[in-house]
Amino acid sequence: MTRIVASDLTMWAAIMATNRDLISQQLASYLRELQRFKDLIDKQDQAGLFETFSKAQVRRNRLNQQSKDLFYDLFINIPDQVGAIAGVMSRLAAANVIHLQVLELRDEINGVLQLTFSTPADQRRAAGVLNDYEIIERGDQE
Repeated sequence: MTRIVASDLTMWAAIMATNRDLISQQLASYLRELQRFKDLIDKQDQAGLFETFSKAQVRRNRLNQQSKDLFYDLFINIPDQVGAIAGVMSRLAAANVIHLQVLELRDEINGVLQLTFSTPADQRRAAGVLNDYEIIERGDQE
């Protein structure tokens, strides 16, 4: 909202008026979610709060994606050794890795290698090839 009010107010008023029904539906949905969140807090429902935060984390991570395509991730514990990443990647020539990220790698501590695939088949193929690693899989479903 701060970005909206910092720009052309006439334009935004027209956008809101033109899209009144959809915006109203989205706001109603947002208010229901806020009420649900408030209820979880009031009830001290730790499991419900954890689930809500987990889903929100997945959604937030999607904001960083450059495309709306579905993505499938493998997270691999990888040793802090020269050539460790190259060794993994050489085994994945046929798996179509579309993104690679080292999430943490400090001296003498294992890191986490995030490998992203565009299809669940590529993700499964990679998991099969890397079955000697500790792997966590994440699909892009809610």
